[in-house]
Amino acid sequence: PWESPPVITALADGRWMAVWVNDGYSDDINTMSIEGRIFNADGTPATGDFRIGTTAVDGSDLFDNDNVTITEIAPGRVVVGYVETYATGATTLPVFSVIDTTTGTVLAADQQIAQDPDHPWAGPPKILALGDSGYFVAVYADGDQYSGGATGLNYRVFDVTGAPVGDEVSLTSATSGSGLSGLDNFDWDNVSTTYNPTNGTFTVGWVGQSDGSSTGVFSSGPIDVRALTGDGGGPVDGTAGADLIGDGYVDAEGDRIDGIDGLSDDVRAGAGNDTIDGRAYADTLSGGAGDDRFVFTDIDNRSDVDAGTGGSGFSGSSQQINTNESGFQSPPKLLTLADGRTLYVWSNDAIYDDLTSMTLQGRIYNADGTPASGQIDLSSLGAIDGFDGYDWDNLDLDILPDGRVVVSWVTNTANAGEDRPVFALLTPTATGLTVSTPLTEIQSDNTTTLSVFESPPVTTVLDDGRILFVWSDNAILDDTTAMRLQGRIFDPATNSFTSGDFTIGTQAVDGTDSADVDNLTVTQLTGGNIVVGWARSNIEPGFNEPVYTVLSPSGATVFSTAEIEGSDTETQHTPWESPPVITALADGRWMAVWVNDGYSDDINTMSIEGRIFNAD
Repeated sequence: PWESPPVITALADGRWMAVWVNDGYSDDINTMSIEGRIFNADGTPATGDFRIGTTAVDGSDLFDNDNVTITEIAPGRVVVGYVETYATGATTLPVFSVIDTTTGTVLAADQQIAQDPDHPWAGPPKILALGDSGYFVAVYADGDQYSGGATGLNYRVFDVTGAPVGDEVSLTSATSGSGLSGLDNFDWDNVSTTYNPTNGTFTVGWVGQSDGSSTGVFSSGPIDVRALTGDGGGPVDGTAGADLIGDGYVDAEGDRIDGIDGLSDDVRAGAGNDTIDGRAYADTLSGGAGDDRFVFTDIDNRSDVDAGTGGSGFSGSSQQINTNESGFQSPPKLLTLADGRTLYVWSNDAIYDDLTSMTLQGRIYNADGTPASGQIDLSSLGAIDGFDGYDWDNLDLDILPDGRVVVSWVTNTANAGEDRPVFALLTPTATGLTVSTPLTEIQSDNTTTLSVFESPPVTTVLDDGRILFVWSDNAILDDTTAMRLQGRIFDPATNSFTSGDFTIGTQAVDGTDSADVDNLTVTQLTGGNIVVGWARSNIEPGFNEPVYTVLSPSGATVFSTAEIEGSDTETQHTPWESPPVITALADGRWMAVWVNDGYSDDINTMSIEGRIFNAD
């Protein structure tokens, strides 16, 4: 019964999907398969369990990003990213599978991402949907991430079928100061990504091995993908919109600039210095049957065309974000602000614990990649805790509908004497951040001895702008029924909580540190219901299994705690499935995936399974 925690995502149809790992606390065994299941918004199952891919997932705890992720890339399509098990071919390379959530059918299984990996132990990918275009980008280490040294960092873009759009692109190398750090001491993923729909770009942030002093905050972007997504561009008329037509361009009205619609198409260059770039292909500019006129002032047979201007080529570079180079900087958390700028938040002295110097830092960049601010000192909020025993990120970052930012974390023991979930609200300005709501304790009763050392909060901004915080009591422990999940809702409009603490679910969360995904996940569905998924404590009847509860927007229970997995008949090296990974579907349902033998490693029973549930 030792599946991993679930990983959950909301689907565009209102359902949700969870994935998990069989034998999720193991490693290097081929029973660590990934499974999935789709649920309705009310929590009732929409499908049975289904296996994802044919390989098992690796169970190593040494990788610096989650071993399994799930992302909806378009209505009816999700991508499950994972790291292949060492047990089958002595490689741990990043792969993905594409799922049709209408039926739970695997459309593309175990797709290799890296083209020319520098080392066979690259680890899992970070998957980012490029808006709702169906395209997605996979970001992954290029090198030996398993052994803890620095590596390069690459990305590659894929379409809705899982087919690559061009080659992999390098962002940095292992020999550079910006090379991806392999330190395992940080308290959230070493790589973060964000997509900006206002200009059709994405940005990658990571912790680099050296900023000249110690680890630093690095970034690449904005990387232009407007040719694929159609976001951010206006009419193709040479005005200030920096317009771009990529491969196979069709506008919202179905018009094509190829004459196929029988209309007289017109491309106006205006007063700009515009370029028609044929790239590497044998392209033809044809007048067709019309009375066309082409006027050129220069025809250049260039071989050095900028690879970042759309089509199937993309750019890659790196820049340092932090300007204060004293101390070990953490990986950054990235957030696209309401005005299209990018916010970076990270921690100083991040490899340590119980130091008051572990303060939060920030910086804002404009949508074009230029700095909007210097480094922002957020030490007035106190220090963040660096304890490595928590089972999800110590820091969370979210955007509110009014443009403010909610940052939530677990307080440093050196400040409070114990660890508590807290938050603050920040208002972005032209050149910085203003604290509009100072450090605020989330838990209403922090005096009882039954709830000492609470976990960091998992923060979800609800559709109506309220904020749901979920955390665990006694979070530094394991295998105890005292590790109950708690929730509380805050209303930024009134700057007050709407209730006291409320208990979520009927079973405790597990505290093991060997799960390869977060032990807790919270997702709001299209129709408003909220899915909370976690790994059940081994002390509870049924042992470690991915479970879930569905809440209403008020926090009331809609569907009581139940197992995500519909059957437990697979041959397992150990009976420990992983926590679930959950995503909301476009139709209001949701899908969960998990890994069999999810706490193991290097066994080919660590298969990925999935299941789809209805919204209820």
